[in-house]
Amino acid sequence: AWDKLDITLGTRFDYTVKEIHRTKTSSFGPVAPIADDRGFFNVAPKLIVDYRFTPTLMLYGSTGLGFKPGGFSAIINPPSSPRFDTEQAWENEIGVKSSWWDGKLDANVTVFYNYIWDYQVERSIAGTTDLTIFNAPHTPAFGAEVEAIARPVKGLEFSAAFGYTHITFDRFNDPSTGSSLAGNRAPFTPEWNASLAAQYKLPCGFFSRIEFQTVGD
Repeated sequence: AWDKLDITLGTRFDYTVKEIHRTKTSSFGPVAPIADDRGFFNVAPKLIVDYRFTPTLMLYGSTGLGFKPGGFSAIINPPSSPRFDTEQAWENEIGVKSSWWDGKLDANVTVFYNYIWDYQVERSIAGTTDLTIFNAPHTPAFGAEVEAIARPVKGLEFSAAFGYTHITFDRFNDPSTGSSLAGNRAPFTPEWNASLAAQYKLPCGFFSRIEFQTVGD
């Protein structure tokens, strides 16, 4: 828009076809075969605005849609409902990127809010060994990330990062029991994560690095 303000607008069009052709035998009796296919069309627009106060300090914000195509759960019985739908997310982010002391220190802060429709939840079926994917109707998520990178001397770099994510089901009933799971934390997404690292890089390109990472529940 002008020297300090950049505006980026883009759109992704995606068409994915999933197919399933399954036969299965069981000691408990015959299992009906599955043969099915589905097409998933998604449009993902995105808007990014960043303002550079100085050459070393930038404020940015972005908003857009993301998606994860649906598909089939191959193991589930009965085979009449192996389908799950596309997961869609409205993703929003605001952050600051900065550089200090002639590039010897970078410090970045980001906060985000995502609202997810049809969140894909992998779950076991009560009383069986089957795994399948269910869709949770509404699942909001918000959090923040902080990152710092220090370069005290040429070739030596220290970095540290910390992230926090809060993601719970806004509305979701257990497909097996019917009980409400609203307010429960979405699985396989750690509440927090952190990392520390030190790296030394030689002029020829070889480097040594030691890194420590940890995640919450």
